[in-house]
Amino acid sequence: MFGIAFRSLVRRSEVSVSKSFGSLNDCFKLFETNNSVPTQELYDAFKYLASDTTVRKNAIKDERYPSMLKQLDTRLSTLNSSYLGNFALRLLLLSQSNSYLENDRNDMNAEQTKKVLEKIATTMIDKGGHVKEITQVAYAAASLGVVNHPIFDYEKQQLTLNIDLATPDSLNLSLQTAFKRGTRDRVYLALLCEKLTELTDRFTSNDVVMTLRSLSKTGLLKGFLLRRLFTLMMDNLDQFTETQLIQSSYRLATLKFFTSNNFKTVFNVLKPKIEEMPFHLKVELLAASCLSNVETDNEDMLNLLDSIKIDKDYDLLNLSDYIYASAYYKRYGDQLQKAVSNMTSKTPFIARKYALLAKEALDTISLESNLKINLSDSWKEALENFERTEMEKMENQPIYQESKKILESTGKFKFLQKVGPFLVSFVDDERKLCIDVEHSNLISNLSLKLRNLNALGYKAAVVRYWEWRRLKTESAQASYISKLLQSFSE
Repeated sequence: MFGIAFRSLVRRSEVSVSKSFGSLNDCFKLFETNNSVPTQELYDAFKYLASDTTVRKNAIKDERYPSMLKQLDTRLSTLNSSYLGNFALRLLLLSQSNSYLENDRNDMNAEQTKKVLEKIATTMIDKGGHVKEITQVAYAAASLGVVNHPIFDYEKQQLTLNIDLATPDSLNLSLQTAFKRGTRDRVYLALLCEKLTELTDRFTSNDVVMTLRSLSKTGLLKGFLLRRLFTLMMDNLDQFTETQLIQSSYRLATLKFFTSNNFKTVFNVLKPKIEEMPFHLKVELLAASCLSNVETDNEDMLNLLDSIKIDKDYDLLNLSDYIYASAYYKRYGDQLQKAVSNMTSKTPFIARKYALLAKEALDTISLESNLKINLSDSWKEALENFERTEMEKMENQPIYQESKKILESTGKFKFLQKVGPFLVSFVDDERKLCIDVEHSNLISNLSLKLRNLNALGYKAAVVRYWEWRRLKTESAQASYISKLLQSFSE
């Protein structure tokens, strides 16, 4: 039966008796006079250090942090597999906070953290453990950029052998580990997705959110699994928290599996509590509306967007969502100018597919408004590199290759050309025609690009991912492209 129980990645037996810490000093003082601290207290100290962003940032730059790492390092051989998995996740959180800091000590502490994590991985292989704990360690190692460590083959082997013991948490962590390592073993990924699909009847709301997150991050558009997740959410809206509804809607929209009507159904549930929501949830909700093709004159969305004030130093991804929504709904005012200035003043520490979403918005703002966008050299270089990588990835997409094969026969189209600031899959400059391709790793629904290509004097259309997936023969694909070309003359 579907419910809202939350499954923690941390085994409850390990945290049943815990020591309370009120500050960083409480944690560090624990070791100043006592080197034989019980393992549970050591774990509770690390648990506190990883408890929120501010604490993590302060912990990783503290000169006493290495002594705590040493305490952990010296007792790894005595820890059971549950502790190893949980410590690995805490160390990951602490080390990731270093990405936002600039200090030699921070780099040194983060590097020491990575070394301890590698030792945890080796210890896990030596001792063995539950599938859940093995996947935790492998995920943490992959997230910190550990390479060529046997933990990854060990995780794959153990999960394959014990697939019937795997929980949704384990399966999702393994999916994300494969993604972070850039491995695309189709048989293994299919096994993980097949098992997730099998378990959906017992999914909690948290399982739905986490599985959608994994599929979105990996770009695995598994139709049957997505249909099950979509149905679980839409049939049980009252069993999801507001945060879970927003996150699930956003992920489904990035996976091209959410319509404007679906979005409006969810929005009506959320509407009474929107004013109380923090900035990051509001902008994620707005981004979900854009990616679900909600009308650009939708009054609810315009009111929500207008209610947001850029009065703090917000996270880079949150600013990107806000900027995209502002461009989508054509809200070109002072708040957008603040958001653009704020975002571009930061180091472009952002994943490629989110950066491309931001680029589409920035290009739109430049074409449609009088706002000033002053990109630093680092931002220009980053966006150019992301676009170059996108071009390379596009060439390897089956949907692109199959469309190209058909369009080549016309002798009219050039491939992967720039029109204005936009990279377009297929361009016929003579007839002013553009055809773009929507593929699995692309977050954008290309609505901003289409709008601007039309404004630049081109007729534009898109080969839609799910429509193309339904075509089973070459003749069906040729018919699809033919209808797309005919639509230009209508």
